[in-house]
This record gives sequence, C-alpha cells and structure tokens, in this order.
Amino acid sequence: MAINETVTGDDSVAVTGTATPGERTVGVGGRGDAVGVQGKGARWHGVESLSNSTIGGAGVYGANSAGSAGVVGETSGRFNPAVFGKHSDTEGQGVLGDAANGAGVAGKSKNWVGVHGESESTTGGSGVWGEHKGAGTGTIGFSAQGVGVHARGGRLAGLFEGSVEVTGDLVLTGGMWPSSSTWLYERTILMRSVRAQSPSSMIRAR
Repeated sequence: MAINETVTGDDSVAVTGTATPGERTVGVGGRGDAVGVQGKGARWHGVESLSNSTIGGAGVYGANSAGSAGVVGETSGRFNPAVFGKHSDTEGQGVLGDAANGAGVAGKSKNWVGVHGESESTTGGSGVWGEHKGAGTGTIGFSAQGVGVHARGGRLAGLFEGSVEVTGDLVLTGGMWPSSSTWLYERTILMRSVRAQSPSSMIRAR
C-alpha cells in the first residue's frame, strides 16, 4: 500500500487532497486495474461527496465509455433501495432519467411490480403521470396474457375527459342496468355508434 494514514476522533480525515483553482483540476485521483478509488464506512457512507457548483456540477458523477452502466447501486437489505434520490426543494425530481432513443427510466422485477409510483399529495398529484409532448400516447398498458390496465378507485375506477374509443367488446360485470327510458335510449344510440365503428364489437352485461 502506497499510503496508509490513521486518525482518531470526531470529524477526522486521514488523507486530504487540495487542487488550486483552475479548469479540470482534481484534488485526489485514483487509478487501478479493478477499482480506481474505494471507500468503506463501518457505520455510515462508504464514499461521500459534495459539490458547490451552480452550473450543473454533480455531487457524484459516474461515466462508462465501454458500454456498461455509469453508476450502479446494489443492496441486499429488505425494503432498502439500491439507488435513492431525494429532492427537498420545490418542483424538483428525486430521480431523473434522460435517454436519446431508449427509455428514460426503466423498471424490471422478477416477482413484483416493475415500476411503483406513490404520492401523498392533497392538491391533485398522482401516483404515476404519463405525458406525451407530441401526438403519441401518454400512457400505455400491455400484458401478454393478462390485463393491460387494471384500475380501482375509492370514488371512480376510471375518469375520461374526452371521447373514448373501444375496438373490442365492452363488458359490464355486476353493474345495474337502469330501466329509465332516457337511459336506455342513450345506450341504444351508443351501441349503434359502436357497431358502426366495429360491427364485430359488443356491449354486454354480466
């Protein structure tokens, strides 16, 4: 080992490096065939970093030029995230993903949910928000053998602001069919409209 320093006491630092002001200066640099710099913490962070940049500099920056991940987080603790992001000010993101041609953020799970969203907002915030800036689809749900989108709510399972297009059968399960003549007339017009769009489609009640 080239350098081995030991210190004791609160807030002690064994090795420090300071670089004079200038572009691309580095306080401490490490290079190795396996790991360039390694940090181990017995009771707190293995590596801690802080940036005072006001032009976009990050506290931690990771990059890979050979095709692997820039930053990897791994943990075996139950309910503990491998990567955690927190934003404490207003209108910021805890975690942001940006991609030119692939997915900005992707989630994959072998036995549970691929992506989970949760909100405690009392002013209209949603657990998951999907938005397309152009003419594409805001949110898509797909399942190879199950249900593409499953919705359940305390007030409404679904709310649609605008026209709704159904290309297959519309099945009503466990619902009431009111006997009001006005209601039946409106539903008859709806059924005729659906038939005109897709003659093979049906509106059925179970």
